[in-house]
Amino acid sequence: MANSIELGKAWGFEYKTIAFVWDKMVHNPGRYTLSQTEFVLAFKRGKFPQPRGARNIKQMVQVHRGLHSVKPKEVIL
Repeated sequence: MANSIELGKAWGFEYKTIAFVWDKMVHNPGRYTLSQTEFVLAFKRGKFPQPRGARNIKQMVQVHRGLHSVKPKEVIL
């Protein structure tokens, strides 16, 4: 995660928070624990859009994973 935050800074963005925790609903053997979730980080540059009803958007998203590195539409802002 530290590398992701540094990359965002290098691109001129400011790290704000973990926007979503994606439960891929399928696990792979990880190095220390099973690899089943992925953090979706929120960065901003300029004004951060706040959709109407944003306080009602759940942080935990459970969607079966698809193709490699493809994020589900539920976590794309």
